[in-house]
Amino acid sequence: MKTPVLECLITAYEAGLKVNLDNIRMHELPMEGEVLELLPGFHAPTGSDSTSYISGHTKKSCRNVFRQHSHLLKGLGEGPELSDSTIMDANVFFCKLYSANNTNNVNEVRLGMFFEGMTIKRQPPTRDALKLHIQCVDFQTLVWRQAHLQYPVLPPPEYGMEDGVRRACS
Repeated sequence: MKTPVLECLITAYEAGLKVNLDNIRMHELPMEGEVLELLPGFHAPTGSDSTSYISGHTKKSCRNVFRQHSHLLKGLGEGPELSDSTIMDANVFFCKLYSANNTNNVNEVRLGMFFEGMTIKRQPPTRDALKLHIQCVDFQTLVWRQAHLQYPVLPPPEYGMEDGVRRACS
């Protein structure tokens, strides 16, 4: 699903805490077409108004990993069904955020950080918690990608919804 192009001369957002805001001017960042297409899939998993942020990582530090590995977030928000390969790719993206090792298992990253004496707050979520986060992120990205539609096609209820109300994602 191709994201509609909005004709904006200036696009910027503020990230960070109230005391230390970072004004990121998106229109000044050199990006290729595919990277621009993946921005909703980057913004949602790294923290937005409706999804939780990644402990110990700012948008800026996440952006550095995104520049090298943007392809890992390609499948987010692409359709009503979240594929196993998209979940695995997003899992790998999170592993790269937390560790320079070439592991694709977030639980192994957690174990390594535990043995290094890293506090639990600085560790990535468990594999099961990350899967739920990825489902919520996929839902949010899908909603953003269809914001221009009067009747968006939303995923099945088991993706963080109960009786039409979002429960698990908030």
